[in-house]
Amino acid sequence: MFVGAGNSEAVDHTTPAAGRAVSRGVTVKIYVDGIAPPLAVPPVPGNTSCSDWAHHLVNIGFKIAGYQGKRTDPVTAESPDQNDPNTHWNSLITLTCGNHDNPPPTQTPTTPPPTTPPPSPSPSPGH
Repeated sequence: MFVGAGNSEAVDHTTPAAGRAVSRGVTVKIYVDGIAPPLAVPPVPGNTSCSDWAHHLVNIGFKIAGYQGKRTDPVTAESPDQNDPNTHWNSLITLTCGNHDNPPPTQTPTTPPPTTPPPSPSPSPGH
């Protein structure tokens, strides 16, 4: 975790405290006296499933904020993406998943059918 505002990479403290014995499997949190380093979001390789891409993103230092669509479908978008210059280690990424062959239905606005005015009465013959 990053707890400072500068560029320091020095460890501020740990939990449990440094020097304390821990058992295998215990999570040790390291608090760094600085800000998280920049980390660019990589472009998504073609036809990569959301679950596989999420696994890759987590392994390089991002967190997954959520998914839109089925995780087994290919990634169709990520937000933020590789064009965002402000991403850093531990940034949250949202993945949009969809099947390129059968894209998710798009919602189209519904408009009522046009109405036709009632026919005007025709004049009666002889009047």
